[in-house]
Amino acid sequence: MRIPKISYVNGRYVPYTQASIGIEDRGNVFSDGAYEGIALINGKLLDLNEHFERLQYSLNILSIKSPMKFPVMKIIINELARRNKVTDGFVYLQISRGNAMRNHQFPNPAPNASLIITIHDPRKPSAKLLENGINVVTHPDLRMKRRDAKTISLLPNIQAKQYAIENEATESWLFEENGKITEGSASNAFIIDDIDTIITHPENQSILGGITRMKILQLARKNSINVREEAFSTEDIKSAKEAFASSTTMRIMPVTKIDGEPVNDGKVGKITKQLIALYDNYIREQT
Repeated sequence: MRIPKISYVNGRYVPYTQASIGIEDRGNVFSDGAYEGIALINGKLLDLNEHFERLQYSLNILSIKSPMKFPVMKIIINELARRNKVTDGFVYLQISRGNAMRNHQFPNPAPNASLIITIHDPRKPSAKLLENGINVVTHPDLRMKRRDAKTISLLPNIQAKQYAIENEATESWLFEENGKITEGSASNAFIIDDIDTIITHPENQSILGGITRMKILQLARKNSINVREEAFSTEDIKSAKEAFASSTTMRIMPVTKIDGEPVNDGKVGKITKQLIALYDNYIREQT
């Protein structure tokens, strides 16, 4: 992966290898912050308004004031892309509460929030994965109860992701004590039943409402594909006709094996293929 030349840190464009924040920044000490990952395609930031809306939602939950207005942040991202000479990439944006003496309570007065932005190579699924699908394993959901906030507190997520890798899978789907699937370690989870209805966990405090997830459901409804926002279980997976995952980087990723067992016939299904085509067309229209 190409290393970016320039990053943005707290008001300055700096060489990536020299970028740094304070040693007691609360993002570093307490994971006290929020983030967004945004696709840059053909020089356009995909679904930027929706990402900013979710970022503001997360900041509100954390009681962190954004260090600047979002239109200014957009200008900075575009300038960062120009300085790195990229038109396609993955933008990582993080806001933490800022630098303060280590103490669990919120600092008073509040420090200036820290803002870092980097742009890396584009992340999109390979043709081979889209053709064959990915393997998924199930894993207990050990995260906090405010999963609707896109915070940088991701230790349970990375443990679940590592569990998947160590078990020759790409992603873990997380389940609660009642056996209901919430989402993936870094994606939203979907199954399709025997009457071609998409089933996915409703958007509430138990999941992070993915921007790609939202667009998929909008496209499905617009194209007369039935949708049911309802938690499905590890048992429901066994009778699923199709399955897929979604995220900014995965887009729509077919899931053809779960816990070592094939989903239906182990091939990418027609509804999943239709959704991939609809979403690809949506991206072309937006960029």
